[in-house]
Amino acid sequence: MKRRVRIVGLVVLGAVAVLSAGQTPPSTPQTPTFQIQVDYVEVDAIVTDRDGRFVRDLKKEDFQVFEDRKAQTISTFALVDIPVEHNDRPLFAPQPIEPDVRTNAQAFNGRVYVLVLDDLHVQPSHTPQVRRAARRFIQQNLGANDLMAVVHVDGRTYDSQDLTNSKALLLASVDKFLGKAERSSTLQRLDLSTINTAVGGQPNMPLDPDEQKRGFDAKRTLEGLEAITNWFGSVRGRKKSILLVSEGIDYDVEDIFNKHDATSIIVLTQDVIRAAAKSNVSIYSIDPRGLTDQGDLNIELIGANQADGGTPGTSLDQRGLNNELRLQLNSLRTFAEQTGGFAVVNRNDFADAFRKIVEENSSYYVLAYYPPNPKPNGRYHSIQVRVSRPGLTVRARDGYAAPTAKALAASASAAKTV
Repeated sequence: MKRRVRIVGLVVLGAVAVLSAGQTPPSTPQTPTFQIQVDYVEVDAIVTDRDGRFVRDLKKEDFQVFEDRKAQTISTFALVDIPVEHNDRPLFAPQPIEPDVRTNAQAFNGRVYVLVLDDLHVQPSHTPQVRRAARRFIQQNLGANDLMAVVHVDGRTYDSQDLTNSKALLLASVDKFLGKAERSSTLQRLDLSTINTAVGGQPNMPLDPDEQKRGFDAKRTLEGLEAITNWFGSVRGRKKSILLVSEGIDYDVEDIFNKHDATSIIVLTQDVIRAAAKSNVSIYSIDPRGLTDQGDLNIELIGANQADGGTPGTSLDQRGLNNELRLQLNSLRTFAEQTGGFAVVNRNDFADAFRKIVEENSSYYVLAYYPPNPKPNGRYHSIQVRVSRPGLTVRARDGYAAPTAKALAASASAAKTV
Protein backbone atom coordinates (compact mmCIF):
# COMPACT_ATOMS: atom_id res chain seq x y z
CA MET A 1 0.00 0.00 0.00
CA LYS A 2 2.94 2.33 0.58
CA ARG A 3 3.80 1.91 -3.13
CA ARG A 4 0.23 2.84 -4.07
CA VAL A 5 0.30 5.97 -1.89
CA ARG A 6 3.56 7.00 -3.55
CA ILE A 7 2.01 6.60 -7.00
CA VAL A 8 -1.06 8.62 -6.08
CA GLY A 9 1.09 11.26 -4.43
CA LEU A 10 3.20 11.69 -7.54
CA VAL A 11 0.11 12.04 -9.71
CA VAL A 12 -1.46 14.74 -7.57
CA LEU A 13 1.75 16.54 -6.69
CA GLY A 14 2.13 16.83 -10.44
CA ALA A 15 -1.14 18.74 -10.34
CA VAL A 16 0.27 21.32 -7.98
CA ALA A 17 3.34 21.77 -10.16
CA VAL A 18 1.32 22.11 -13.35
CA LEU A 19 -1.34 24.37 -11.87
CA SER A 20 1.15 26.64 -10.13
CA ALA A 21 3.54 27.06 -13.05
CA GLY A 22 3.53 30.38 -14.82
CA GLN A 23 0.70 31.89 -12.82
CA THR A 24 0.20 35.63 -12.56
CA PRO A 25 -1.97 37.53 -10.07
CA PRO A 26 -5.60 37.30 -11.16
CA SER A 27 -7.01 40.38 -12.84
CA THR A 28 -10.64 39.33 -12.47
CA PRO A 29 -12.62 37.25 -9.93
CA GLN A 30 -13.05 34.53 -12.59
CA THR A 31 -9.41 33.47 -12.23
CA PRO A 32 -8.80 32.37 -8.62
CA THR A 33 -5.26 31.54 -7.59
CA PHE A 34 -4.03 28.16 -6.40
CA GLN A 35 -2.57 28.32 -2.93
CA ILE A 36 -0.96 25.48 -1.00
CA GLN A 37 -2.25 26.10 2.50
CA VAL A 38 -4.63 24.36 4.86
CA ASP A 39 -5.69 27.06 7.30
CA TYR A 40 -8.94 28.04 5.58
CA VAL A 41 -12.07 26.21 4.47
CA GLU A 42 -12.95 26.28 0.79
CA VAL A 43 -16.48 25.60 -0.47
CA ASP A 44 -17.70 25.23 -4.06
CA ALA A 45 -21.27 26.42 -4.53
CA ILE A 46 -23.46 25.72 -7.57
CA VAL A 47 -26.42 28.11 -7.72
CA THR A 48 -29.31 27.44 -10.11
CA ASP A 49 -32.66 29.06 -10.86
CA ARG A 50 -36.05 27.37 -11.02
CA ASP A 51 -35.25 26.02 -14.49
CA GLY A 52 -31.98 24.47 -13.34
CA ARG A 53 -29.82 27.08 -15.10
CA PHE A 54 -26.64 28.31 -13.45
CA VAL A 55 -26.87 31.88 -12.10
CA ARG A 56 -23.75 33.90 -12.96
CA ASP A 57 -24.43 37.41 -11.63
CA LEU A 58 -24.23 36.92 -7.86
CA LYS A 59 -21.87 38.97 -5.69
CA LYS A 60 -20.05 38.19 -2.49
CA GLU A 61 -22.71 40.10 -0.55
CA ASP A 62 -25.40 37.71 -1.85
CA PHE A 63 -23.88 34.75 0.01
CA GLN A 64 -23.95 33.66 3.61
CA VAL A 65 -21.85 30.81 4.97
CA PHE A 66 -22.56 29.13 8.30
CA GLU A 67 -20.31 26.72 10.17
CA ASP A 68 -22.06 24.82 12.95
CA ARG A 69 -24.97 27.26 12.50
CA LYS A 70 -22.76 30.31 13.14
CA ALA A 71 -22.25 32.92 10.39
CA GLN A 72 -18.73 33.17 9.01
CA THR A 73 -16.89 35.97 7.25
CA ILE A 74 -16.22 35.11 3.61
CA SER A 75 -12.58 36.00 3.03
CA THR A 76 -12.26 34.82 -0.57
CA PHE A 77 -14.91 34.91 -3.28
CA ALA A 78 -14.70 34.10 -6.98
CA LEU A 79 -16.93 33.10 -9.85
CA VAL A 80 -15.43 30.27 -11.89
CA ASP A 81 -16.93 30.03 -15.37
CA ILE A 82 -14.70 27.87 -17.54
CA PRO A 83 -15.27 27.46 -21.27
CA VAL A 84 -14.78 24.10 -22.95
CA GLU A 85 -11.99 24.51 -25.47
CA HIS A 86 -11.33 22.14 -28.36
CA ASN A 87 -8.32 21.62 -30.57
CA ASP A 88 -9.00 22.55 -34.20
CA ARG A 89 -9.33 19.74 -36.73
CA PRO A 90 -7.50 20.37 -40.03
CA LEU A 91 -9.42 19.50 -43.16
CA PHE A 92 -6.94 16.74 -44.01
CA ALA A 93 -7.17 15.01 -40.60
CA PRO A 94 -9.99 12.81 -39.24
CA GLN A 95 -9.29 13.98 -35.66
CA PRO A 96 -8.03 17.21 -34.06
CA ILE A 97 -4.25 17.35 -33.87
CA GLU A 98 -2.81 17.95 -30.41
CA PRO A 99 -0.06 20.59 -30.24
CA ASP A 100 3.48 19.25 -29.99
CA VAL A 101 4.62 22.08 -27.74
CA ARG A 102 3.28 22.77 -24.25
CA THR A 103 3.77 26.08 -22.47
CA ASN A 104 3.35 27.45 -18.95
CA ALA A 105 3.27 31.04 -20.19
CA GLN A 106 -0.46 31.24 -19.51
CA ALA A 107 -2.23 30.42 -16.27
CA PHE A 108 -4.19 27.17 -16.18
CA ASN A 109 -7.88 27.83 -16.90
CA GLY A 110 -9.48 24.41 -17.22
CA ARG A 111 -11.01 21.64 -15.17
CA VAL A 112 -9.09 19.08 -13.11
CA TYR A 113 -10.07 15.41 -13.00
CA VAL A 114 -8.55 12.21 -11.66
CA LEU A 115 -9.99 9.16 -13.40
CA VAL A 116 -9.80 6.18 -11.02
CA LEU A 117 -10.20 2.80 -12.74
CA ASP A 118 -11.11 0.35 -9.99
CA ASP A 119 -9.84 -2.86 -11.57
CA LEU A 120 -10.32 -4.73 -8.29
CA HIS A 121 -14.08 -4.23 -8.55
CA VAL A 122 -14.79 -4.84 -12.23
CA GLN A 123 -15.42 -8.32 -13.60
CA PRO A 124 -12.83 -9.34 -16.22
CA SER A 125 -15.59 -9.87 -18.78
CA HIS A 126 -16.67 -6.23 -18.31
CA THR A 127 -13.27 -4.79 -19.23
CA PRO A 128 -14.56 -3.52 -22.63
CA GLN A 129 -17.39 -1.57 -20.95
CA VAL A 130 -14.92 0.27 -18.72
CA ARG A 131 -12.67 1.15 -21.62
CA ARG A 132 -15.63 2.38 -23.69
CA ALA A 133 -17.02 4.58 -20.90
CA ALA A 134 -13.63 6.09 -20.03
CA ARG A 135 -12.70 6.65 -23.66
CA ARG A 136 -16.05 8.32 -24.32
CA PHE A 137 -15.53 10.86 -21.54
CA ILE A 138 -11.98 11.64 -22.69
CA GLN A 139 -12.84 11.91 -26.37
CA GLN A 140 -16.16 13.76 -26.11
CA ASN A 141 -16.13 15.63 -22.79
CA LEU A 142 -12.53 16.51 -21.97
CA GLY A 143 -11.66 20.01 -23.13
CA ALA A 144 -8.32 21.03 -24.59
CA ASN A 145 -7.89 23.30 -21.55
CA ASP A 146 -8.53 20.48 -19.03
CA LEU A 147 -6.14 18.28 -17.08
CA MET A 148 -6.74 14.64 -16.20
CA ALA A 149 -4.79 11.88 -14.51
CA VAL A 150 -5.58 8.17 -14.77
CA VAL A 151 -4.99 5.88 -11.79
CA HIS A 152 -5.32 2.08 -11.96
CA VAL A 153 -6.08 0.91 -8.42
CA ASP A 154 -4.20 -2.38 -8.78
CA GLY A 155 -2.41 -1.83 -12.06
CA ARG A 156 1.27 -1.55 -12.73
CA THR A 157 2.88 1.77 -11.91
CA TYR A 158 3.49 2.61 -15.54
CA ASP A 159 -0.13 1.85 -16.48
CA SER A 160 -1.27 5.03 -14.73
CA GLN A 161 -0.93 8.46 -16.29
CA ASP A 162 0.12 11.69 -14.57
CA LEU A 163 -1.90 14.85 -15.10
CA THR A 164 -1.92 15.84 -18.75
CA ASN A 165 -4.18 17.36 -21.38
CA SER A 166 -2.98 14.88 -24.02
CA LYS A 167 -5.91 12.68 -24.97
CA ALA A 168 -3.53 10.26 -26.68
CA LEU A 169 -1.68 9.60 -23.43
CA LEU A 170 -4.89 9.29 -21.43
CA LEU A 171 -6.46 6.88 -23.92
CA ALA A 172 -3.30 4.78 -23.96
CA SER A 173 -3.54 4.42 -20.17
CA VAL A 174 -7.25 3.54 -20.33
CA ASP A 175 -6.54 0.84 -22.93
CA LYS A 176 -4.28 -0.93 -20.41
CA PHE A 177 -7.19 -1.49 -18.02
CA LEU A 178 -8.07 -5.07 -17.06
CA GLY A 179 -10.86 -6.01 -14.65
CA LYS A 180 -9.78 -8.29 -11.79
CA ALA A 181 -12.84 -8.67 -9.56
CA GLU A 182 -13.59 -11.98 -7.91
CA ARG A 183 -16.44 -14.11 -9.19
CA SER A 184 -19.86 -13.57 -7.60
CA SER A 185 -20.03 -14.78 -3.99
CA THR A 186 -23.43 -16.35 -4.63
CA LEU A 187 -22.10 -18.37 -7.57
CA GLN A 188 -18.97 -19.40 -5.70
CA ARG A 189 -20.98 -20.69 -2.75
CA LEU A 190 -23.49 -22.33 -5.05
CA ASP A 191 -20.69 -24.30 -6.70
CA LEU A 192 -19.50 -25.54 -3.32
CA SER A 193 -23.04 -26.54 -2.38
CA THR A 194 -23.43 -28.38 -5.70
CA ILE A 195 -20.20 -30.31 -5.12
CA ASN A 196 -21.32 -31.25 -1.61
CA THR A 197 -24.65 -32.53 -2.93
CA ALA A 198 -22.95 -34.49 -5.71
CA VAL A 199 -20.86 -36.48 -3.22
CA GLY A 200 -23.87 -37.43 -1.15
CA GLY A 201 -24.10 -34.54 1.27
CA GLN A 202 -27.06 -32.31 2.03
CA PRO A 203 -27.59 -28.84 0.52
CA ASN A 204 -25.99 -26.32 2.86
CA MET A 205 -24.89 -22.72 3.10
CA PRO A 206 -21.13 -22.84 2.49
CA LEU A 207 -18.86 -19.91 3.26
CA ASP A 208 -17.55 -17.69 0.50
CA PRO A 209 -14.09 -19.05 -0.37
CA ASP A 210 -13.04 -15.58 -1.59
CA GLU A 211 -14.26 -13.57 1.40
CA GLN A 212 -10.76 -12.75 2.63
CA LYS A 213 -9.68 -11.62 -0.84
CA ARG A 214 -12.84 -9.47 -1.21
CA GLY A 215 -12.10 -7.75 2.07
CA PHE A 216 -8.48 -7.16 1.07
CA ASP A 217 -9.52 -5.71 -2.29
CA ALA A 218 -12.13 -3.44 -0.71
CA LYS A 219 -9.57 -2.01 1.69
CA ARG A 220 -7.05 -1.44 -1.09
CA THR A 221 -9.56 0.52 -3.15
CA LEU A 222 -10.67 2.61 -0.18
CA GLU A 223 -7.11 3.34 0.94
CA GLY A 224 -6.25 4.38 -2.61
CA LEU A 225 -9.26 6.73 -2.78
CA GLU A 226 -8.34 8.27 0.56
CA ALA A 227 -4.77 8.85 -0.60
CA ILE A 228 -5.96 10.55 -3.80
CA THR A 229 -8.36 12.86 -1.95
CA ASN A 230 -5.70 13.80 0.61
CA TRP A 231 -3.15 14.71 -2.05
CA PHE A 232 -5.78 16.47 -4.13
CA GLY A 233 -6.38 18.81 -1.20
CA SER A 234 -3.16 20.70 -2.01
CA VAL A 235 -4.84 22.15 -5.14
CA ARG A 236 -6.81 25.26 -4.25
CA GLY A 237 -9.10 27.64 -6.09
CA ARG A 238 -10.48 25.03 -8.50
CA LYS A 239 -13.17 22.38 -8.19
CA LYS A 240 -11.56 18.94 -7.92
CA SER A 241 -13.32 15.80 -9.07
CA ILE A 242 -12.62 12.09 -8.99
CA LEU A 243 -14.33 10.01 -11.66
CA LEU A 244 -14.53 6.56 -10.07
CA VAL A 245 -15.26 3.85 -12.64
CA SER A 246 -16.22 0.80 -10.60
CA GLU A 247 -18.91 -1.83 -10.11
CA GLY A 248 -18.88 -1.11 -6.38
CA ILE A 249 -17.60 -2.79 -3.24
CA ASP A 250 -18.84 -6.40 -3.23
CA TYR A 251 -18.24 -7.10 0.47
CA ASP A 252 -21.28 -7.52 2.76
CA VAL A 253 -20.65 -4.68 5.22
CA GLU A 254 -24.14 -5.12 6.69
CA ASP A 255 -23.20 -8.44 8.31
CA ILE A 256 -20.76 -7.02 10.86
CA PHE A 257 -21.00 -10.03 13.17
CA ASN A 258 -20.09 -12.71 10.62
CA LYS A 259 -17.95 -10.79 8.14
CA HIS A 260 -14.45 -10.27 9.48
CA ASP A 261 -13.63 -7.10 7.50
CA ALA A 262 -17.06 -5.42 7.59
CA THR A 263 -16.25 -2.98 10.38
CA SER A 264 -12.86 -1.96 8.97
CA ILE A 265 -14.40 -1.39 5.52
CA ILE A 266 -17.10 0.83 7.04
CA VAL A 267 -14.43 2.84 8.88
CA LEU A 268 -12.34 3.19 5.72
CA THR A 269 -15.39 4.36 3.78
CA GLN A 270 -15.93 7.03 6.43
CA ASP A 271 -12.25 7.97 6.12
CA VAL A 272 -12.66 8.47 2.35
CA ILE A 273 -15.68 10.72 2.91
CA ARG A 274 -13.84 12.60 5.65
CA ALA A 275 -10.80 13.12 3.41
CA ALA A 276 -12.98 14.27 0.51
CA ALA A 277 -14.74 16.80 2.75
CA LYS A 278 -11.42 18.11 4.08
CA SER A 279 -9.93 18.44 0.60
CA ASN A 280 -13.15 19.70 -1.03
CA VAL A 281 -13.16 16.84 -3.55
CA SER A 282 -16.29 15.52 -5.27
CA ILE A 283 -16.54 11.87 -6.32
CA TYR A 284 -18.61 10.89 -9.34
CA SER A 285 -19.22 7.13 -9.31
CA ILE A 286 -19.70 5.52 -12.72
CA ASP A 287 -20.97 1.94 -13.02
CA PRO A 288 -19.75 0.71 -16.44
CA ARG A 289 -22.40 -2.02 -16.54
CA GLY A 290 -25.12 0.53 -17.18
CA LEU A 291 -28.69 -0.64 -16.70
CA THR A 292 -27.93 -4.21 -15.72
CA ASP A 293 -30.15 -7.24 -15.25
CA GLN A 294 -27.04 -9.30 -14.44
CA GLY A 295 -27.79 -11.43 -17.47
CA ASP A 296 -24.41 -13.16 -17.59
CA LEU A 297 -24.59 -14.08 -13.89
CA ASN A 298 -28.19 -15.27 -14.22
CA ILE A 299 -27.18 -17.67 -16.97
CA GLU A 300 -24.57 -19.21 -14.69
CA LEU A 301 -27.04 -19.29 -11.81
CA ILE A 302 -29.75 -21.07 -13.81
CA GLY A 303 -27.28 -23.61 -15.15
CA ALA A 304 -25.91 -24.41 -11.71
CA ASN A 305 -29.35 -24.74 -10.10
CA GLN A 306 -30.54 -27.04 -12.89
CA ALA A 307 -27.50 -29.20 -12.35
CA ASP A 308 -28.20 -29.87 -8.68
CA GLY A 309 -31.98 -29.44 -8.57
CA GLY A 310 -31.83 -26.08 -6.81
CA THR A 311 -30.95 -25.14 -3.26
CA PRO A 312 -34.23 -24.58 -1.43
CA GLY A 313 -34.11 -22.67 1.83
CA THR A 314 -30.90 -20.84 0.95
CA SER A 315 -30.02 -17.50 -0.64
CA LEU A 316 -28.01 -19.20 -3.38
CA ASP A 317 -30.45 -18.01 -6.01
CA GLN A 318 -31.65 -14.80 -7.62
CA ARG A 319 -32.07 -13.23 -4.19
CA GLY A 320 -28.37 -13.65 -3.55
CA LEU A 321 -27.40 -11.95 -6.82
CA ASN A 322 -29.87 -9.13 -6.20
CA ASN A 323 -28.44 -8.53 -2.73
CA GLU A 324 -24.91 -8.39 -4.13
CA LEU A 325 -25.98 -5.80 -6.71
CA ARG A 326 -27.75 -3.76 -4.03
CA LEU A 327 -24.61 -3.65 -1.87
CA GLN A 328 -22.46 -2.64 -4.83
CA LEU A 329 -24.75 0.18 -5.94
CA ASN A 330 -25.15 1.39 -2.35
CA SER A 331 -21.39 1.78 -2.06
CA LEU A 332 -21.22 3.78 -5.31
CA ARG A 333 -24.06 6.04 -4.19
CA THR A 334 -22.44 6.57 -0.79
CA PHE A 335 -19.14 7.75 -2.30
CA ALA A 336 -20.95 10.21 -4.57
CA GLU A 337 -23.77 11.54 -2.42
CA GLN A 338 -21.58 12.09 0.63
CA THR A 339 -18.95 14.07 -1.30
CA GLY A 340 -21.08 16.38 -3.43
CA GLY A 341 -20.99 14.35 -6.64
CA PHE A 342 -23.57 11.95 -8.04
CA ALA A 343 -23.68 8.28 -9.01
CA VAL A 344 -24.05 7.27 -12.65
CA VAL A 345 -25.79 3.92 -12.14
CA ASN A 346 -28.58 1.99 -13.84
CA ARG A 347 -28.30 3.90 -17.10
CA ASN A 348 -27.00 2.84 -20.50
CA ASP A 349 -26.60 6.29 -22.03
CA PHE A 350 -23.79 8.13 -20.26
CA ALA A 351 -24.01 11.23 -22.49
CA ASP A 352 -26.28 13.29 -20.21
CA ALA A 353 -24.41 12.25 -17.06
CA PHE A 354 -21.02 13.13 -18.55
CA ARG A 355 -22.37 16.47 -19.78
CA LYS A 356 -23.67 17.24 -16.27
CA ILE A 357 -20.30 16.36 -14.73
CA VAL A 358 -18.61 18.85 -17.05
CA GLU A 359 -21.22 21.52 -16.29
CA GLU A 360 -20.75 21.12 -12.53
CA ASN A 361 -16.99 21.47 -12.96
CA SER A 362 -17.29 24.47 -15.28
CA SER A 363 -19.52 27.01 -13.51
CA TYR A 364 -19.56 27.53 -9.76
CA TYR A 365 -18.64 29.96 -7.02
CA VAL A 366 -15.60 29.50 -4.79
CA LEU A 367 -16.10 30.69 -1.22
CA ALA A 368 -13.46 30.51 1.49
CA TYR A 369 -13.38 31.44 5.15
CA TYR A 370 -11.11 30.95 8.12
CA PRO A 371 -12.57 28.39 10.53
CA PRO A 372 -13.46 29.68 13.99
CA ASN A 373 -11.84 26.65 15.60
CA PRO A 374 -8.79 25.52 13.61
CA LYS A 375 -7.62 23.04 16.22
CA PRO A 376 -6.72 19.58 14.81
CA ASN A 377 -9.26 17.74 16.94
CA GLY A 378 -10.91 15.60 14.27
CA ARG A 379 -14.36 17.09 14.89
CA TYR A 380 -16.96 17.28 12.13
CA HIS A 381 -18.23 20.77 11.34
CA SER A 382 -21.43 21.37 9.38
CA ILE A 383 -21.52 23.92 6.56
CA GLN A 384 -24.54 25.69 5.12
CA VAL A 385 -24.44 28.10 2.19
CA ARG A 386 -27.34 30.45 1.53
CA VAL A 387 -28.09 33.18 -1.02
CA SER A 388 -30.25 36.21 -0.35
CA ARG A 389 -31.94 36.23 -3.75
CA PRO A 390 -35.25 34.30 -3.61
CA GLY A 391 -36.07 31.40 -5.89
CA LEU A 392 -32.52 30.07 -6.18
CA THR A 393 -31.14 26.67 -5.19
CA VAL A 394 -27.64 26.21 -3.75
CA ARG A 395 -25.64 22.98 -3.90
CA ALA A 396 -22.54 22.84 -1.73
CA ARG A 397 -20.85 20.36 0.53
CA ASP A 398 -22.56 20.08 3.90
CA GLY A 399 -19.53 19.89 6.15
CA TYR A 400 -15.94 18.90 6.74
CA ALA A 401 -13.94 17.05 9.33
CA ALA A 402 -11.03 18.83 10.93
CA PRO A 403 -7.81 16.83 10.74
CA THR A 404 -6.41 15.17 13.81
CA ALA A 405 -2.91 15.83 15.09
CA LYS A 406 -2.08 12.23 14.23
CA ALA A 407 -3.37 12.64 10.66
CA LEU A 408 -1.35 15.83 10.16
CA ALA A 409 1.78 14.04 11.36
CA ALA A 410 1.07 11.12 9.03
CA SER A 411 0.58 13.46 6.07
CA ALA A 412 3.85 15.21 6.80
CA SER A 413 5.61 11.86 7.03
CA ALA A 414 4.04 10.66 3.79
CA ALA A 415 5.13 13.84 2.00
CA LYS A 416 8.74 13.04 2.84
CA THR A 417 8.47 9.63 1.13
CA VAL A 418 7.37 11.09 -2.22
